[in-house]
Amino acid sequence: MSQGKKENLNPYELLTQYYEENFTPFTKGNYYSGIAFSLTNSNLENSSKGFDKVISGNDRSTSITFKGGYFLKDYIMTGMNMELGRDEFGGNIDVSGDTVNRQTMRKFLAFSPVIKSYVPLTKNNRLSFFTEIGLGAKFSHSLSEDISNLDVYTRKYGKDFTFSAGLGAGVTFFALENFAIEVMLKNLVGYELKISKQRLNNVDYSKKTTHNVNFDINLLSLKVGVAYFIQPKKK
Repeated sequence: MSQGKKENLNPYELLTQYYEENFTPFTKGNYYSGIAFSLTNSNLENSSKGFDKVISGNDRSTSITFKGGYFLKDYIMTGMNMELGRDEFGGNIDVSGDTVNRQTMRKFLAFSPVIKSYVPLTKNNRLSFFTEIGLGAKFSHSLSEDISNLDVYTRKYGKDFTFSAGLGAGVTFFALENFAIEVMLKNLVGYELKISKQRLNNVDYSKKTTHNVNFDINLLSLKVGVAYFIQPKKK
């Protein structure tokens, strides 16, 4: 488009025109970078958390994910995600009829190579559906403290390693030139292997290995982020 024609367009027309002329974000040779956030905060009362019955408490989880990728072919991208997160719980639980005050904190670091496939929902590629297949390795450390009857004090240290394989899905919407908003549901279908090691009061040691296969549409696993698609200039 000539410079003269651009000057006669309003900001909305300029933005719309950008997606009508040579906009190819999912083309072979393009690069992808992104960041996603997740935050859940639940107030629990007379409900279950794992194998525990919560009388009252607060459960909070936060995470940030850094993403990078490269398009091996049109609409197919391979990449790597790195996630940092923190889980916290504080409240009173019922243990064999006794009320126990529990404070728990867990930090984790996860790496996940992924393959991402895009399906445009509009002719100009501005709105697209995608699926993401990934493998994951997560490392976490946790500390849990229980106080019962104000005089019985228990402290648990934990280390976990988790291997996972899963399928996620979401949508991408380009809001401003090559910048896009991504909304994704993670691990709709997946497998998980978890190895947990725990020390009780720095004395007793235990180890547990669990396997889990799931099919779950959980809105609490929703991740919202922003992405930038880099289109190298062709020679």
